[in-house]
Amino acid sequence: MRIVIAGGSRFSVDAAQSLLKRGIGNVTLVIEDKDDAMKASTELPKVTVVNASPSKPEVLSELDLDKCDVFVSATKTEEISILAGLYAKEHNVRRIYVKTTKEDTKMILAKLGMKAIDISESAANSIVLDIAEPLIYDLVGIGKGPLDIREKEVNDYPNLIGKIMGEVRGKFFNVISIYQEGKFYLAADTAIKENSSLIVLEESGQDEKVDKDLKKK
Repeated sequence: MRIVIAGGSRFSVDAAQSLLKRGIGNVTLVIEDKDDAMKASTELPKVTVVNASPSKPEVLSELDLDKCDVFVSATKTEEISILAGLYAKEHNVRRIYVKTTKEDTKMILAKLGMKAIDISESAANSIVLDIAEPLIYDLVGIGKGPLDIREKEVNDYPNLIGKIMGEVRGKFFNVISIYQEGKFYLAADTAIKENSSLIVLEESGQDEKVDKDLKKK
């Protein structure tokens, strides 16, 4: 998978770093500010960093967007982000993400087959999940999927202490991991201890029913 990210914000660097951790190594960052570009090159030696303005057609034309799978347009100026995204669309990039805060623009981007994004630092992992694991994102993406992942303190359910993880399941949920003693455990025969946390995969909108069910186990 080949990915181009236009913009030198912390979001862009974090997104590139997260993609590398997921085994996606063909990532290019386009950063206009020279100092930011040099810093990104130092932080991410395995990422190709281009020190140029993504607002210039000659720069975009050198990126071989016809061979690009994903284009993330997250520059400091929203208008430039939109124009760069449109340029990528003209070059048949399959998946395009564009920074915008305007609701009307989000609707237009959706109709054009592009995704509007929030580039706050906390958004980087969400976008990376959508890029790298789209089916998982569709399933449990924050505020959008049919399932939610929730963290529940075992001390709120003292009846569970001493049981094994595989025994704790219900109509609307499954416990997929336990965090205790500083580690995550996945084995079904893991004993649930006091002061630990349950990582629960549950049907969206059913949290109250899940809580009631957990208290009956």
